Amino acid sequence: MFFNKIKGCWLSALLGSYLLFLGFNAEVEILNGQVRYLDFLENELIYYTDHESNRIPDYSYAGYQGGTIDLPEYPVVRSIDPIEGDNTDHIQQALDELALLPLNSSGIRGTLLLNPGTYTIRGQLKIEGDGMVLRGTMSSDGSQHETLILGEGNEPEERDLITLGGRSDASWRNDLSSTRYQIINSFLPVGSRTLQLASIDGLEIGDKVIVRHPSTDAWLSTIDYGATATDDPWQVGNLDMYLNRTIVDVFVNDHKVVLDAPIYDHFDRALSDPIMYKWDDRNIVRESGIEDLEIRIETGGAEREDHVRTAIHVKGAINCWVQNIEASHFAYAAVNVSVGNQITIKDCQGLEPHAPVEGGWRYNFAVNRYANNVLFINCEASYGRHAYVCNGASFASGIVFHNVLATHDQTSSEGHRRWSQGLLFDNFVIDSPDTERVLALYNRGSFGTGHGWSAVHSTAWNVSVPTGSSMVLQKPPGRQNYAFGVHGNVTRFGPFAHPGGYQHMINQGPEPSSLYQAQLLSRMQNGALPDAPAKLRLQTLGESFVLKWLDVSAEEDQYIVELRHADSAEFQELVQLPANQDSFLLSSQGIAEGSTMRVYALQDGRSSPYSNIVEVEQSTAVVEISSESVSVFPNPIRNSIIVQASHRIASVSIYTLDGGLLQQQHFLGRTKVAEMQLQHLLPGVYMAYVMLANGAIHSEKLLRL
Repeated sequence: MFFNKIKGCWLSALLGSYLLFLGFNAEVEILNGQVRYLDFLENELIYYTDHESNRIPDYSYAGYQGGTIDLPEYPVVRSIDPIEGDNTDHIQQALDELALLPLNSSGIRGTLLLNPGTYTIRGQLKIEGDGMVLRGTMSSDGSQHETLILGEGNEPEERDLITLGGRSDASWRNDLSSTRYQIINSFLPVGSRTLQLASIDGLEIGDKVIVRHPSTDAWLSTIDYGATATDDPWQVGNLDMYLNRTIVDVFVNDHKVVLDAPIYDHFDRALSDPIMYKWDDRNIVRESGIEDLEIRIETGGAEREDHVRTAIHVKGAINCWVQNIEASHFAYAAVNVSVGNQITIKDCQGLEPHAPVEGGWRYNFAVNRYANNVLFINCEASYGRHAYVCNGASFASGIVFHNVLATHDQTSSEGHRRWSQGLLFDNFVIDSPDTERVLALYNRGSFGTGHGWSAVHSTAWNVSVPTGSSMVLQKPPGRQNYAFGVHGNVTRFGPFAHPGGYQHMINQGPEPSSLYQAQLLSRMQNGALPDAPAKLRLQTLGESFVLKWLDVSAEEDQYIVELRHADSAEFQELVQLPANQDSFLLSSQGIAEGSTMRVYALQDGRSSPYSNIVEVEQSTAVVEISSESVSVFPNPIRNSIIVQASHRIASVSIYTLDGGLLQQQHFLGRTKVAEMQLQHLLPGVYMAYVMLANGAIHSEKLLRL
């Protein structure tokens, strides 16, 4: 039985004059003894959060235009036939001429069609214009490629045969001058799209921005500096996270902006101060693609490396695609993506790489540094060392491998190194592997160059692992990795010993059958969910409870507080609160030890993921606050109140008697005397709640005439 949301109400009693801190356990939901992060009820995905703020993020933002529209089909504006010998200049000249055409009103130049035949390429082809496609010819029934690109030679050495993008100085580090914004959220959990900024001056909907999370010593220490075993620990500044985003909403009064895709790891300002800056994207290629080509590399043998390294490299691009490509005998990758955002690789085959069976070779479908929101869909790989791999370290996130096949693997598809975030392997079939480990979300310790934790907040969903092989699933510090509906063996025992990740419905068919498709359908039909409240905590104050949380979302209509009594399996709706609330007072009467509470945001009928749950436990401490320690006057209230305390004041909050927060002001422990303006209060009785910097709390009933 799913936890029902039953409407109810609760009135809080008046606050007492002493503070009682309440211990709590904050866990994910448990139903019939099974821990849960996700439910699927009546075609709705329900997300739960654990005590470390971990939850399954929405991966559906990957791909061209965030996955929400089909790949475009551009009209042919020019076609060419192959010539004898090297066709590099022949094709490049046609591409350059196409790039000089003006963009139409839709931002399109058109397609260069390669007529049937073999085009020998001894150099490199570069697609550096927006709104253009390089397309081959298919047979009349669409089943066979009739255009062959034949990559010959090794000049330049270990080259990319075709580059989509590749303009000089294409970088995510380029910022527009004087556009750096400090992110001031104390904590942002994985999956959040809303940032609160110290200033929003000059920001508008549609701005292209980069979010950067520095890798400080404080942050690295919480993840054991990568847990690199016998290798050197990760170093400060080498594991920064970069997120390429667009602002889709601005909330001026709240100093908040909403991004077009979520963050895929926690941001904790106690450990690192993230920033956002406007991105100088003038050298980035947009709305271009490569389609309908067979690419074959000539080599000196199956384990030689002195030939074309990568068939297609998407580099310095946004909203671009590679579709219906069959590539073989490359040394590194059929398709590689770097410095790319919202890229789709669709209906492609990366077959029989020719290279040594050792590190750095045979990564059939790969993403590297500065790659976000990349979708590989309906692809096939064979004889890869890492057939589907995220090799971009902390610079890569939001990578989806959906409905893909790998045959004759030499080792595992995986997050490969140094803190890649938000990977999804969804409907992944592995056939006839030549290795025991075929998929891995794990710690790689001293492998490579201190690879350490290679994937976080990543999921395997409906994956077929053959008999005799296994998937390795491990839990990173303070994060989680997940396996749902994996058919085959899932183990925590990898090359380096660490705790196991979360497993559910192993050797069963998961519901839904595809997490990616379910998330995408939900977002397209209903819109993105509001961000979840974070860090729910519970205290007692006299005979009342104080629930507090972080108000992350900027889009919610209200917050819903739910209670599950200790003798019940179901949550009941306790109260509906207005938007922008971050606390609630309620009576402790009738709430027994072992009862639990949680909070979620609601926007236009869409529920956010649930917060972590908090559990009522035995009292652990009592702090008496005498009236001599804190005084609040005048009372009755005129237009303001003065608070004087024997210790520095952290905050002053004003509540209604039924627990609703009306006003809160933070003083950051800088003063022992504080003033709060209250002209707007209507006549009535209210509660003042004064928190001191030493953690003590004073409460007092106030009268407004």
